Amino acid sequence: MGDLAFNRDFGMLRNGQEHWAIALLDAAMSVQSFKLPTWIFRIIVAIPGLTNDYWKFIAYCDEQLSSRMAEKTSDSMSLMSVLLAHASETPSTEEMNTLRSDSRSIIVAGSDTTAATLAHIFYNLSAHPQDMDALRRELSPLKNEHGTFEHQRIHDAIHLNAIINETLRLYPVPPTAITRKTPPEGIIVDDAFIPGNITVWTPQYVISRLGAAGLLP
Repeated sequence: MGDLAFNRDFGMLRNGQEHWAIALLDAAMSVQSFKLPTWIFRIIVAIPGLTNDYWKFIAYCDEQLSSRMAEKTSDSMSLMSVLLAHASETPSTEEMNTLRSDSRSIIVAGSDTTAATLAHIFYNLSAHPQDMDALRRELSPLKNEHGTFEHQRIHDAIHLNAIINETLRLYPVPPTAITRKTPPEGIIVDDAFIPGNITVWTPQYVISRLGAAGLLP
């Protein structure tokens, strides 16, 4: 995500060591397992001294944005460059808050979700070597002269996309608890009426597997 967002990596592959900011991220993710209401989380992070590690991580994410802005260079390869191109030359307070939020989302949501999905992909490939062989045959002619892959050449690779989609179906990164509240007048979903002001969520892990088993219409 460092390469994608800021055109520089966090150095973990090169150094063989976990970055301290990622260690803080992992610790924070364990707290998310309790699925505390948002208002409780906001109270906790406002208590001085109780969430120093949280704010240290937030500061790190903001520093990545500040460092990228200080470079004063334009590279169309990074996501943050695209976002900065749509901001004012001297971003307003509102724009800076949005950019900082994007920087945190990229590092947090992008890193954690990508890592989990890749781990599940490699697990599934090791459990189904026939698919690994098929994937190699599909990708081999798509390599460029440097032995790497350009997105434009592989984004329509049928077997590659099938493996990614099937992994996301079987092991969705957000398995459940993405809550929403129905409108006051209620809502109809697939011919079922849900009353208004009701908190609902979609358990992706269960829905995907029930559908595959033929238990859903």
